[in-house]
Amino acid sequence: MNVMQLSFQNVRVALYSKPGGNEIFKEYEKTSTISDVTRRKMVNILVADMVESHGRVPPMNVRILYALGIITLFPKLKDPDSKNGYIDQDFTMIFGEEVSGKFLSKWPTFFKPRVIADCCKNLTPSPRVDELLVSAQQESDDGGKCGHSRLHMQCATL
Repeated sequence: MNVMQLSFQNVRVALYSKPGGNEIFKEYEKTSTISDVTRRKMVNILVADMVESHGRVPPMNVRILYALGIITLFPKLKDPDSKNGYIDQDFTMIFGEEVSGKFLSKWPTFFKPRVIADCCKNLTPSPRVDELLVSAQQESDDGGKCGHSRLHMQCATL
């Protein structure tokens, strides 16, 4: 079984085995998408499954496996236009078009260095932290492409 099949099967079994998982499939089949409420329910079910199977802080490869399973099982949820998924859309939904645009335009030069500094100031120095700081610095040097999504995932894993 390849990674794609494994991730597909993993997410499918997790959703069908938990209460409420069936409704996610029904809504997707009916509308070819899922509402925010249903998306949150799906995320809660899958996070609970990950924690149950892999402990309180599931390894990055497990989280990636589940993410791959979601977009394999629900292909219309994948954002075809963006390397960052729906991050830009989420900022717009949270802050509105004008504020979101200003924030995202200032992200690489103004906000990102401050977020990195704030995120890392309370961390215990380690080779992994150093590696992430170097990676974040390199992203800043190349214009910050994909930096906000990767930084979010990196800080969350520390």
